[in-house]
Amino acid sequence: MSLIALKNDGYITLKNYVSNHYIDNLLTELGTVVNKHGSNATAPLGEQSCIASDQIVNNIHYYSHEFLNFATNGKHIDLITNILNDPYYSLIPQTEPNFILAQCNVRKSQSAIDLHVDTRLHIPSHKTWSIQCILALEKRYKQNGGLKIIPRSHLNEFVPREDLDFSKIIDINLDPGDLIIFYSSLYHGTHELRPDFHPGWGLLLTYRAWWCKPQFDFIKMFGEQRMKNFTNRQKTLLGYFSKPSSEPRGNPSLRSGFGI
Repeated sequence: MSLIALKNDGYITLKNYVSNHYIDNLLTELGTVVNKHGSNATAPLGEQSCIASDQIVNNIHYYSHEFLNFATNGKHIDLITNILNDPYYSLIPQTEPNFILAQCNVRKSQSAIDLHVDTRLHIPSHKTWSIQCILALEKRYKQNGGLKIIPRSHLNEFVPREDLDFSKIIDINLDPGDLIIFYSSLYHGTHELRPDFHPGWGLLLTYRAWWCKPQFDFIKMFGEQRMKNFTNRQKTLLGYFSKPSSEPRGNPSLRSGFGI
């Protein structure tokens, strides 16, 4: 049912996806990372430069194995596999994900982001090559910068933001431990933080088809020494099995399996 709802509505919200104890552990990990490395990541360019002053930790999974485990395991991965898996990627079993992790960052909901889509080529369809998730680490409601979406907008021809029907916007209020999964082609944004409300941390994940251009070179970032200790699933999601060869006589296939 959740898969059907995700395809038809463009999103699903999984309440109490993880326990309060698990969230406490992630917040402890986050606090350790922020104290050691700070939370002033390079902001996106263009319209989303509006979050430049927000507290952000890009690639939190690089600093924390707990966040890496969440980003690469769980029922949300199994669900997304049904949408993003390439059915012709025969070198990896279809029961395993063959897509990649594009982004894994945490952000405090301090700045509003206008309604937008995150795919540069919009095709109105149940099929997509990009799916996003937000795990609420703290309460993220309309009052403190929470998410807003236009359901089913991923199924429409592209509509410029100024021509959208704003009456169709709904708010997604997330309690700690709640997870929302949504199409990157769904119109979404965040509310303005109201005075006297505290912004909430959220874990933001983007998954894309294996053939999409990666947003980060995780193989260089993590290094071969760390990579060899990861599971096959983790290596897949970090792009290890879909990296282009740098050898002039190398294999022209971008797809490889667990045997390499």
